[in-house]
Amino acid sequence: MTEDKQLSGGAHTTAVIIQIGLFIGILTVGVFIAQALFNKTPEAPRKPRPRQARLVQVEPAAVKPYQIELRSLGTVMPAKSSVLQMEVAGRIQMVAKDVFPGNAIKKDQVLLSIDDRQYKNALQQRLAELAAARKEYKLESGNSAVAQREFELTGVEIKPEERDLVLRLPQLEAAKAAMEAAQLRVDQARIDLERCQLKAPYDAIVTEKLTDVGEMVSSNTSLMKVVGSHVFWIEALISEADMKWLNQGDGQVQIMHPSVWGADKSRDGKVLRVLPQLEENGRMARVLVAVNEPLDKPSLFIDSVVDMNIHGPKIEKYIVVPSAYVHEDNHVWIAQDGKLRIKHIKILWRNQQDVVVAEGLKVGDLIITSPLSAVTDGLDIQVEGSDSTNE
Repeated sequence: MTEDKQLSGGAHTTAVIIQIGLFIGILTVGVFIAQALFNKTPEAPRKPRPRQARLVQVEPAAVKPYQIELRSLGTVMPAKSSVLQMEVAGRIQMVAKDVFPGNAIKKDQVLLSIDDRQYKNALQQRLAELAAARKEYKLESGNSAVAQREFELTGVEIKPEERDLVLRLPQLEAAKAAMEAAQLRVDQARIDLERCQLKAPYDAIVTEKLTDVGEMVSSNTSLMKVVGSHVFWIEALISEADMKWLNQGDGQVQIMHPSVWGADKSRDGKVLRVLPQLEENGRMARVLVAVNEPLDKPSLFIDSVVDMNIHGPKIEKYIVVPSAYVHEDNHVWIAQDGKLRIKHIKILWRNQQDVVVAEGLKVGDLIITSPLSAVTDGLDIQVEGSDSTNE
């Protein structure tokens, strides 16, 4: 009986294993069938997405007259500058009330004077010496004339060199030379007396007063500093590449000092010349600009730094575009047949606002003015206001 139970238990176990194997097999077949059916399911065809044309604004390229202007900073300096000194020594007796820093003085105006009594005395002494020399010359002239008449009456023949001695010509010439020397001493005494007054050499502005009444001065004593009041110079710096645009001796300059004058005021100047030495630090060209009557309103101040627009030539036959439309590597974007085209241009001149095009554009080219990113040549575009769209 025990054997019958063991046989019955083994048969049961075998049946269970067979059922599990059949289940796994059916499941595996089902998976393969499902995968095969899935792979045979037709996919819906993908339609390519239409490319979206970018909307842009354009501006036609055109030739227009253009005034080239070179922008620069410049430092104001006097065209004339002097340190005034006396030419004779003495004690200062008077200083004019107009002599103080910042005040205007006129040419030949007496600025100060020294005690002139010794120079007046010296002049009187020289005049007396001149009178004596003239008297001596007059006496010697008379003696020579008497000798001439006596010689003619005697009729004696003598050698030429002896004749001059007989006629007292050496004495006459010595008296004449002494008289002329006395006259020169008088002239010098008068000059010294005049030099007791210091006069303004030209219309000027006093910048420094270095002395006052009572001081003893000599011919090397600095008394005051002045600068000419009718013309100031401005030294401007420009790049060497821009020098070809300068009109020396004729170039007009607009001078601005907005922090002092305000934004709406300016002065006019004129280019004098390009200085022969470059500026040391930036290796820039130095341009000298003249401004007439700098003290008129608005006034220029020495050593102030001003803005300048230096007018170059006026050009007529070139296309001019705003600098914002010229991109990296001197490229301009053009709208052509619904496509963006990248054109390389050759630049004649440019500043922060404008570019003068020498080559690369023709009149009527539609310059794209809209800002774009990731630009490539041939990009689809639509011009704003146009009915056509590229797909």
